Amino acid sequence: SVNAASNSLLKTAKKRIKENAQLLKGENRVLCHSDLNLGNIIIKGNSLKIIDWESIQINNIAYDPAYVITHLWQAKKSTRKRFLKKFFSLLDKEKRRSFVRLFPITIFYLAAGGIGFIPPEVSSPLLKKRKEFFQKLLERSFLGIDSLMDI
Repeated sequence: SVNAASNSLLKTAKKRIKENAQLLKGENRVLCHSDLNLGNIIIKGNSLKIIDWESIQINNIAYDPAYVITHLWQAKKSTRKRFLKKFFSLLDKEKRRSFVRLFPITIFYLAAGGIGFIPPEVSSPLLKKRKEFFQKLLERSFLGIDSLMDI
């Protein structure tokens, strides 16, 4: 049933957050844009500019990439995968380890908050697709980063 699946997901979420509480507390030391979506990225030729910095905050290394992924729900899977692989390739070994642990938890947090949100610019037919994408994020967030790469 839906309730049983929701309860199972919630139980898993609480366990994962508890297991990684120290990591989450210790890793909130990166300046993040916190509203990094396609509307705030300007690409002109080979240059890239990020605008609208009014939401900046100190967060973890996975926050902005996870935010981007949750906003690429209409994009092709290959686009999301390319973005994550490129970001990951820019990290040093220590940051990669942190990212691998933090990304699924951060995705869960953002997907849980976004699944019920109804963006005014999204048409009714697309709302179902958006909700299904967020549901997949929630379900796969506890299977690890590799599972999230295939959404």
